[in-house]
Amino acid sequence: MTKPARDANPRWPGFLLAALVAVLVTLFGAGSASAATASAAQTRVGPHTPAAQVLVGPDVGIGAGQRLGNDPPAYDSALATGVAAKAGSGIVRYSPEAASRNLLGQLGEGFAVTPGGRTVSAHAAERIALGGPGRPPTTLARVDDILHNPTALRYDSAHDTVRVTQGKDFVVVRGSGPGQHIVTVMVR
Repeated sequence: MTKPARDANPRWPGFLLAALVAVLVTLFGAGSASAATASAAQTRVGPHTPAAQVLVGPDVGIGAGQRLGNDPPAYDSALATGVAAKAGSGIVRYSPEAASRNLLGQLGEGFAVTPGGRTVSAHAAERIALGGPGRPPTTLARVDDILHNPTALRYDSAHDTVRVTQGKDFVVVRGSGPGQHIVTVMVR
């Protein structure tokens, strides 16, 4: 009895290699599909492409400006870019001073100011105007009241801040530097 002759050149490594190439082409082809598509179907955003209509103002029913008698939040166009902005390009960069003033409805330069003359950071302005998780908004007068009539003071040397407490409410101010700058507010 004779054994069947084995093929000196097996075909399975070739099939395996062809299958591997097909899988790699499929994976790499799917990853760069947006670059290979027609220009009408592209989803890339250019420096002057209106990307979305965004609500200017807080996303809650009442904005800080409404409480001061200003117009309610309105929709405005926003531009999205994936490139750095050049000076004079018309793109508005984030300004913590402008954010602070806008949230508290104040005009002018620099940060928003309390009636007592303290400057308010953008984060503190957000906590004053919009409240925090589970907390209602407060007023600049209430913040000044906490600072004028504290029940406890605590200095944090790691962050150079002073926590001014009145009951369970507190205001954190910068520990050094010119004037008092409010870092955050927590009023229940």
